[in-house]
Amino acid sequence: MWEIALNVNTEGWFTLSNWTPTGPYLWAAWAVEAGIIVEMVRRLAVGSIAREVFCERCDRWCTPAEMPALSAESFAAPMSEEQRFQFERVQAGDLDALASLPSAPNYLFPKLGVQTRRCDGCGQVKTYQVTLTQQVVDDDGETQQQCVLLTEPLIVSPAETPSLEGLKELRAA
Repeated sequence: MWEIALNVNTEGWFTLSNWTPTGPYLWAAWAVEAGIIVEMVRRLAVGSIAREVFCERCDRWCTPAEMPALSAESFAAPMSEEQRFQFERVQAGDLDALASLPSAPNYLFPKLGVQTRRCDGCGQVKTYQVTLTQQVVDDDGETQQQCVLLTEPLIVSPAETPSLEGLKELRAA
């Protein structure tokens, strides 16, 4: 492979406007191509694992957890200054702040939601992420729902597990 690269380097591989890059110009072109490929792979990898959580105890990936208290629950997106302060607390992992936000009916947008993950092996690793769901109009004029992650996966401590699983009860209190 190295010999082929050296041969191509002396003779060139392609021609641009009657000019065939060789030597350092060809190496520079190859370096740019390699940089683009490495950056694309890096971005894809980072983007694909942004929602994933790994349980080191069980050596496995956590799966989406259907916690009945959260699966159909939506919260009004913060509009007032006090609600925005509560949302900053939510982003920092405060479940009580999330519980204090008002409910959002299905037809109201934007709204906050919660995605949860749990380790199927030990059941000890639990996380949640706050999402923002908005309605957007696509190029065809059709209304679509767009969900954006607002937080990184936030780990739920064993003491917080009842709060996360019983979020509706917290909201009713």
